Amino acid sequence: MARLRSLLILVLSSSFPLAAQNISMEDFRIPESRYRRLLGNIQGDLNSLRSGESYGNQNSSNNGSLALGFNHLLGYSSENESYNINTSISGSLSQSASNYNYPYYTSQASQKSKNGYEQSSLNFSGQYASYVVPDRTYLYVSGALHGVYELSKREADTSGVLQESQFYKNRVANGIVGIGAGYGKTREASSVFAVVRILERLQEDGYLTRELSKEEILEIVNTYARRYEYVVNYDRPNKYFLDDLFKKLEAMGVLKEARASAYEVSRVEEVFFYETIYPRYVGWTVQGGIEFGTNQQETSSGDSYGVSPLYFSKSQENNIVVSAQYGHPFSLSLHWYSTASLHFPVYGKQNRVDQYLESHLYYQIGEKIRNDFGVLYQRQNQYFEGQSVSPDFQFNHYFRLANNLSYFIENHITASLNISYYDQLTVVEYQSSSNRLTNGGIRVTFGLTYRLF
Repeated sequence: MARLRSLLILVLSSSFPLAAQNISMEDFRIPESRYRRLLGNIQGDLNSLRSGESYGNQNSSNNGSLALGFNHLLGYSSENESYNINTSISGSLSQSASNYNYPYYTSQASQKSKNGYEQSSLNFSGQYASYVVPDRTYLYVSGALHGVYELSKREADTSGVLQESQFYKNRVANGIVGIGAGYGKTREASSVFAVVRILERLQEDGYLTRELSKEEILEIVNTYARRYEYVVNYDRPNKYFLDDLFKKLEAMGVLKEARASAYEVSRVEEVFFYETIYPRYVGWTVQGGIEFGTNQQETSSGDSYGVSPLYFSKSQENNIVVSAQYGHPFSLSLHWYSTASLHFPVYGKQNRVDQYLESHLYYQIGEKIRNDFGVLYQRQNQYFEGQSVSPDFQFNHYFRLANNLSYFIENHITASLNISYYDQLTVVEYQSSSNRLTNGGIRVTFGLTYRLF
């Protein structure tokens, strides 16, 4: 009973003795951050294999493959401007040939085959936003492009008597572009919570000589908020990130030792390696714009007897989009965030409004208690143009209500309880028929680990 009583006291005790009195999520401002990286890679292999028996089968094969890829990341963020561009191009080619000889009655038969596969893809995504009036009015533009091409071929010859050939081809092209304006300001301030956790750990171990001021905490927060910059710019991001973070602490004169010890560094690493920190959006925005998009896929195949198209579909996405975000910190531990959007069709067959709503109430005390209560509602409509094998219309409805609770006290107890309810409906309509698919139910998962000694 005494052990359980001590656990209850630990749960109810405050988790932010040092920084909670000095800082709040609303104090966060987006620091200036830049990143850029261009990566290229090449991989390949060559193989020549053989096997056989003295008076039986004889096999030989040769195969090789080559893959190329390029990835370019470019980004910038600050209080009044942000952009990010991600471009990736990849391609692969593989070829194989085999020769199989085997006894056939009193003679020797053979089968020769060739296989080839080639694939290429292009992915692009980018967005830009700039405030015309700081913290109030902004303009934005966004776009995305996805393309894939695949081709596989096979040829076979059996003793010069039977020849066979097959191929499969697939093309996918999706693109969307949007432009609009918004009003308000939203900042993602989870860096404040993370830095509070770092300072809390250092204080618990007696490595801080004094309490940091609000300005000093925000300076550390600015470094932590730029951590993605380190991830993109360096192969070993933690090496440079932790070096900059501890240099700031040393310059403030709050560390007991002149240089951070390995133990201090490991304690800081625990925050971003082992602790799950929920996003903390603060503020509100309302924006509206227009989006134009298209999705197209074509698949075909063939053999020695001819070519037969298998599948073709095409859909358009032309919408006026209105969306809103709202995030409010009740405290460092309790946070509410919601986002919603409506997609109004502009023209074409589409005449139904798409809807999306997601809301979360986060409660988190250090690493001890972490709870996420969330609601998700989604309603989508899509029209297709193509052959009869493609549906004319598809409707999707999805609703989920979930609560995820985690409880942890080091060397004592680890527990989790997840409860969710969901309901899903999909309606697919063809020219002469339709199909309704329903899913739903309640799911409960739990776990408990208690250390006895």
